[in-house]
Amino acid sequence: MPAAGAGGQEGEGVVSPPAFDPAETPREAFEAYRKAIDERDVGAFKNSIPSDVLAAMEEQIPGGMTDENFEQVLALMSALLVPAGDIVIGEETIDGDSANWTVSDKNDPNNTGTIKFVKEDGAWKLLKEEWESSV
Repeated sequence: MPAAGAGGQEGEGVVSPPAFDPAETPREAFEAYRKAIDERDVGAFKNSIPSDVLAAMEEQIPGGMTDENFEQVLALMSALLVPAGDIVIGEETIDGDSANWTVSDKNDPNNTGTIKFVKEDGAWKLLKEEWESSV
Protein backbone atom coordinates (compact mmCIF):
# COMPACT_ATOMS: atom_id res chain seq x y z
CA MET A 1 0.00 0.00 0.00
CA PRO A 2 1.41 3.45 -0.93
CA ALA A 3 2.33 5.82 1.87
CA ALA A 4 -0.19 8.54 2.66
CA GLY A 5 0.84 12.06 1.76
CA ALA A 6 -0.39 15.26 0.21
CA GLY A 7 -2.95 14.09 -2.32
CA GLY A 8 -1.78 10.49 -1.81
CA GLN A 9 -3.64 7.29 -1.13
CA GLU A 10 -4.79 6.25 2.32
CA GLY A 11 -6.03 2.68 2.19
CA GLU A 12 -8.12 1.37 -0.64
CA GLY A 13 -10.33 3.90 -2.39
CA VAL A 14 -9.63 6.70 0.11
CA VAL A 15 -7.67 9.71 -1.10
CA SER A 16 -6.34 12.24 1.38
CA PRO A 17 -7.01 15.91 0.60
CA PRO A 18 -4.10 18.01 -0.64
CA ALA A 19 -2.05 19.40 2.22
CA PHE A 20 -2.48 23.09 2.99
CA ASP A 21 0.70 24.93 2.04
CA PRO A 22 1.03 27.75 4.59
CA ALA A 23 1.89 31.18 3.22
CA GLU A 24 5.40 32.18 4.24
CA THR A 25 5.01 35.83 3.18
CA PRO A 26 2.14 38.33 2.97
CA ARG A 27 2.45 38.19 -0.85
CA GLU A 28 1.92 34.41 -0.81
CA ALA A 29 -1.07 34.91 1.51
CA PHE A 30 -2.55 37.51 -0.85
CA GLU A 31 -2.05 35.28 -3.90
CA ALA A 32 -3.66 32.28 -2.16
CA TYR A 33 -6.59 34.43 -0.97
CA ARG A 34 -7.29 35.91 -4.39
CA LYS A 35 -6.83 32.58 -6.19
CA ALA A 36 -9.33 30.99 -3.79
CA ILE A 37 -11.82 33.79 -4.52
CA ASP A 38 -11.34 33.63 -8.29
CA GLU A 39 -11.65 29.84 -8.37
CA ARG A 40 -14.51 29.76 -5.81
CA ASP A 41 -12.38 27.35 -3.77
CA VAL A 42 -14.10 27.37 -0.39
CA GLY A 43 -11.51 25.21 1.38
CA ALA A 44 -8.58 27.32 0.17
CA PHE A 45 -10.46 30.51 1.08
CA LYS A 46 -11.08 29.25 4.62
CA ASN A 47 -7.35 28.48 4.93
CA SER A 48 -6.38 31.94 3.65
CA ILE A 49 -8.13 33.95 6.38
CA PRO A 50 -7.63 34.00 10.17
CA SER A 51 -9.76 31.62 12.22
CA ASP A 52 -11.54 34.46 14.06
CA VAL A 53 -12.57 36.07 10.75
CA LEU A 54 -13.84 32.70 9.51
CA ALA A 55 -15.81 32.22 12.74
CA ALA A 56 -17.35 35.69 12.39
CA MET A 57 -18.39 34.93 8.81
CA GLU A 58 -19.96 31.63 9.83
CA GLU A 59 -21.93 33.34 12.61
CA GLN A 60 -23.67 35.60 10.06
CA ILE A 61 -26.09 32.82 9.14
CA PRO A 62 -27.98 30.89 11.83
CA GLY A 63 -26.63 27.34 11.84
CA GLY A 64 -23.44 28.41 10.06
CA MET A 65 -22.54 29.00 6.46
CA THR A 66 -22.66 26.14 4.00
CA ASP A 67 -20.16 25.74 1.18
CA GLU A 68 -22.89 27.02 -1.14
CA ASN A 69 -23.19 30.20 0.95
CA PHE A 70 -19.41 30.63 0.80
CA GLU A 71 -19.42 30.13 -2.99
CA GLN A 72 -21.98 32.93 -3.30
CA VAL A 73 -19.85 35.21 -1.10
CA LEU A 74 -16.75 34.40 -3.17
CA ALA A 75 -18.60 35.17 -6.43
CA LEU A 76 -19.67 38.55 -5.03
CA MET A 77 -16.16 39.31 -3.78
CA SER A 78 -14.69 38.41 -7.16
CA ALA A 79 -17.06 40.82 -8.87
CA LEU A 80 -16.46 43.71 -6.45
CA LEU A 81 -12.73 43.59 -5.66
CA VAL A 82 -10.06 45.33 -7.71
CA PRO A 83 -8.52 42.60 -9.91
CA ALA A 84 -5.31 41.31 -8.34
CA GLY A 85 -3.31 42.16 -11.48
CA ASP A 86 -4.40 45.81 -11.20
CA ILE A 87 -3.16 46.30 -7.64
CA VAL A 88 -0.06 48.41 -7.12
CA ILE A 89 1.63 47.93 -3.75
CA GLY A 90 2.83 51.31 -2.55
CA GLU A 91 4.25 50.46 0.85
CA GLU A 92 4.62 47.27 2.83
CA THR A 93 5.06 47.36 6.59
CA ILE A 94 5.77 44.19 8.58
CA ASP A 95 5.77 44.39 12.36
CA GLY A 96 6.10 41.01 14.05
CA ASP A 97 2.97 38.99 13.27
CA SER A 98 1.15 41.75 11.39
CA ALA A 99 1.68 43.35 8.03
CA ASN A 100 0.00 46.14 6.07
CA TRP A 101 0.08 47.11 2.43
CA THR A 102 -0.90 50.54 1.13
CA VAL A 103 -2.30 49.86 -2.32
CA SER A 104 -3.81 51.56 -5.34
CA ASP A 105 -5.62 50.55 -8.52
CA LYS A 106 -3.35 51.01 -11.56
CA ASN A 107 -6.43 51.87 -13.66
CA ASP A 108 -7.81 54.41 -11.19
CA PRO A 109 -5.27 56.25 -9.00
CA ASN A 110 -8.14 57.71 -6.94
CA ASN A 111 -9.04 54.18 -5.82
CA THR A 112 -6.73 53.39 -2.90
CA GLY A 113 -6.76 50.92 -0.07
CA THR A 114 -5.13 48.96 2.67
CA ILE A 115 -4.60 45.23 2.86
CA LYS A 116 -3.89 43.82 6.32
CA PHE A 117 -2.32 40.49 7.19
CA VAL A 118 -1.72 38.52 10.38
CA LYS A 119 0.45 35.52 11.09
CA GLU A 120 -1.53 32.66 12.61
CA ASP A 121 0.10 29.36 13.56
CA GLY A 122 3.17 30.29 11.52
CA ALA A 123 1.28 31.13 8.31
CA TRP A 124 0.41 34.56 6.93
CA LYS A 125 -3.34 35.10 6.40
CA LEU A 126 -5.27 37.97 4.86
CA LEU A 127 -7.13 39.80 7.62
CA LYS A 128 -8.84 42.63 5.73
CA GLU A 129 -8.92 44.27 2.32
CA GLU A 130 -10.41 47.78 2.25
CA TRP A 131 -10.78 50.13 -0.72
CA GLU A 132 -12.07 53.68 -1.06
CA SER A 133 -12.34 56.12 -3.91
CA SER A 134 -11.49 59.78 -3.38
CA VAL A 135 -13.71 60.90 -6.24
